Amino acid sequence: MIEKSLLDHKGIAIVAVMVFTFILLILGAVFLKLATLERLSSNESLNLNQAFYLAEAGTERGKTWLNSASTPPSSSIDPFSGIQSYGGGTYQVTIAPLAANQYKVSSTGKFGNPTIAKTLNIIMQIQSIFVYAVFGDENVSLRGNARIDSYDSRDGNYGGGNVNSDGNVGTNAIATVDPYSIYLSNNAQINGNATIGPGGNTDDAIELQNSSEITGTQSSASSPQDLPEVIAPTGLTDQGSITLTGSSNLTVNTSGEYSSIQLNNNSHLTLDGDLTIYITGALSLNSNSQIIITEGSDVTIYLAGSFSQSSNSQINNLSEDPTTLSIYGTDTLTSVDWASNSDFYGAFYAPNADVELHSNAEIYGSIIANTVDLASNARVHYDEALADETDSIGSGYKMISWEEEPAIWE
Repeated sequence: MIEKSLLDHKGIAIVAVMVFTFILLILGAVFLKLATLERLSSNESLNLNQAFYLAEAGTERGKTWLNSASTPPSSSIDPFSGIQSYGGGTYQVTIAPLAANQYKVSSTGKFGNPTIAKTLNIIMQIQSIFVYAVFGDENVSLRGNARIDSYDSRDGNYGGGNVNSDGNVGTNAIATVDPYSIYLSNNAQINGNATIGPGGNTDDAIELQNSSEITGTQSSASSPQDLPEVIAPTGLTDQGSITLTGSSNLTVNTSGEYSSIQLNNNSHLTLDGDLTIYITGALSLNSNSQIIITEGSDVTIYLAGSFSQSSNSQINNLSEDPTTLSIYGTDTLTSVDWASNSDFYGAFYAPNADVELHSNAEIYGSIIANTVDLASNARVHYDEALADETDSIGSGYKMISWEEEPAIWE
């Protein structure tokens, strides 16, 4: 009986060992399966990330191509002619036109075996440097009933129903003491938003005195406004200088470089055609003199010396279309006096210049400078059409939206 009992116990032990071993085998298989799945998941995640980075590299290259292209594409194209190898994977880019001045850049990155494909889409739109009515890098001031508002020259001349409240003003400054970042006094008004530099406190940096008003929002920018350097044109024919006396008149219909242009009392200089004029020295307009821009002309003027106007002189753009006249000041243009009782239709950009608009000066377009001071009854009517225009300084295609498509396993 004892021997049989021992045999029974041995049998039970063998069965227990077998059961335990079987359980261990099952657990081992489960752990092995989990480890394999984890490894596969880790590889899949790595491949997915790599595919994303490849797609991103393609969009960046596409953005650069679009901004450097002499002529944007009129239909969908592959600017790099096929699949591009990079970082152990590939990407392919297409660029397609959407609305006016707007393009879709698509890039598909592929990586791994099996291959994971990831597509990114970005929308690029042209953006002009002239997106403010007035921008002063260090300060903007309005005094004595000065006004800023907006209109759209594509809808006709300023006035009536074509008077809007997008006369936005900006600065990179955050100064909280006189002259402040944005300063308004004596019934001055900004019909639009006011934006100061990053990190600034609008309660302290914007000063409103004596019934002055900003109708829109007051905020600080998320990043500084870039003010690119103006590069003077090269290769223009040297035309010497121009000095007009008395009531003399002169017409210029070819581009050129001038050492100076001086218009004495009552003289007229007419610019006719699509012209680039570079003035290395002084541009001076004495009383009742005019620079006349003929209708149908498109004129760009570069100033490297000084710019001054006496009362009742003006740059007379006969088309009254601000998009047809641009004035750029190089770094050596540091001071601009805009005459009393003068009108100007155009865009003005001189990032190192301190600009003063005297009494009753009226600007239709945009002004960007180091500082901008509007004296009593001066007016700036921002032309909203300028925001959609290309310019030779800061315009370029900038991303306005971004989309990530679901991954595809191939």
